[in-house]
Amino acid sequence: MDRNPDFEVTAGCKGQAPCIFDGRRIDFEISVRNVRDSSIHLPLEFIRYGGPYIDLHDNRTQRHLTLPSHMFDGALLSNLTVVAPGQSVSISASIDASYLEAWGGASADVTAVVELGAPLEGSTEFRLIGKTELRIVGSKAARRQG
Repeated sequence: MDRNPDFEVTAGCKGQAPCIFDGRRIDFEISVRNVRDSSIHLPLEFIRYGGPYIDLHDNRTQRHLTLPSHMFDGALLSNLTVVAPGQSVSISASIDASYLEAWGGASADVTAVVELGAPLEGSTEFRLIGKTELRIVGSKAARRQG
């Protein structure tokens, strides 16, 4: 299941689609919107601290790499954020430049599959919040496309 019907998850770099890799870390924002008709209690600080799961896919060679994720802090599960119907919250994330340098640097063409999960509704079991994709191209590849 790639989707939780309670949430809409998107990701993007500020002002760029696709994200442009210029030799520096790729910083991006993940937006989580409540699409339910009622409020949702989300362990937002827990999710922000642990970050997303990120799988990189090289669009030219079909190589795949799962990036290491952060440790989760269970103490943050009790700190819940109320997300009203239609309201969005954001989570900052990044991909270290070393991964993209190894896959072509300025000529890179990568899709990052970004997934968020957390224990929801008082459970201790992780549930999918949502999954989305983020395209990243190197600065040379971007010039060829533009």
